[in-house]
Amino acid sequence: FLANQCINNQKRDRIYGNMQVTFAITKDLNFMVRSGLDMFNDYRTSRKPQYATSYAQGWYRVQNIFRYEVNTDFLLSYKKQFNRFHLGVNFGGNNMVYNHRNEAVTAEKLAAPNVFMISNSVDRPKYNYILTEKMINSLYGMLSLNYNDTYFLDFTARNDWSSALAKGNNSYFYPSVSASILLDQAIPG
Repeated sequence: FLANQCINNQKRDRIYGNMQVTFAITKDLNFMVRSGLDMFNDYRTSRKPQYATSYAQGWYRVQNIFRYEVNTDFLLSYKKQFNRFHLGVNFGGNNMVYNHRNEAVTAEKLAAPNVFMISNSVDRPKYNYILTEKMINSLYGMLSLNYNDTYFLDFTARNDWSSALAKGNNSYFYPSVSASILLDQAIPG
């Protein structure tokens, strides 16, 4: 009974993809820009028939979910070798835009048994609407030094500005430093 009567339907339309372009400005300097999109619209219905567990008068919900996220970024990269020294410098940025909308209307008790329509609700249907919007802008950079492919030193820095945080306190910075040695190359064997 429940397998044939407690039915959840879903219809999803989705678009996603990305594109990227890289320019070789010089032999050592490149510029890359790319953008990606992931967007969907999801239409769902859920129904519980009369006398289903916890639903003596039946239940019905219609839900529409829309979500999209767009990421666009750029990266300027410089790589150069000076005898045994290798230098790499990167500077880039990202813009992320996110939007999620969830809208649902629920008939918690049905007037006519097993007539699954919002207009068949005994009481006023319950309406729920959730909207989430967010944008993050970022800038970042990296400096990589390498001697003889044995000794490595990296410095990174990134700053994000998020719309999800209060104005005036919406920026966060995170730097890093790392060093490493390939011992099998550094110690004569």
